[in-house]
Amino acid sequence: MMQKTICSVLLLISAMSIAQQKVPQTAVPRPGAILSAANQKDTLLCKAWTLSVVDVFGTVNKPSEKQKNDGVTFILDGTAFLTMDGVARTGKWSFDKPQSNVTIDVDGGKEKFRFKILNLTKDQLQYEYQDPELIKTKYTFVPLKK
Repeated sequence: MMQKTICSVLLLISAMSIAQQKVPQTAVPRPGAILSAANQKDTLLCKAWTLSVVDVFGTVNKPSEKQKNDGVTFILDGTAFLTMDGVARTGKWSFDKPQSNVTIDVDGGKEKFRFKILNLTKDQLQYEYQDPELIKTKYTFVPLKK
């Protein structure tokens, strides 16, 4: 049930994104274009990412010793695997398209992590995280090499 809901939400988000793009009035969308866009978006986000750069207050650094194995994996069924500051967690993720936020609920919602996606391509995921002390940190990830 949750997988169907996530897929429906992602399909709707992709359809809204496509609808907002400027298309010449003579252009007719080809059949399956909306579905292809949803699959492309899923392909971009739903994979294993490993941390490559940390930006705090404009200072860009490689991951620290504590962060060297940090990463995040998004799975299409809504499952997320998150390692932050060396601590591994498993939870459920959701995406808020208007705000470009991904939320990961850990331990049945007892703990939540909210990230604002700044950039997402097939080769890079960049998001901003604001910790409980209101410090904003930008994290840049690259796909995990198998």
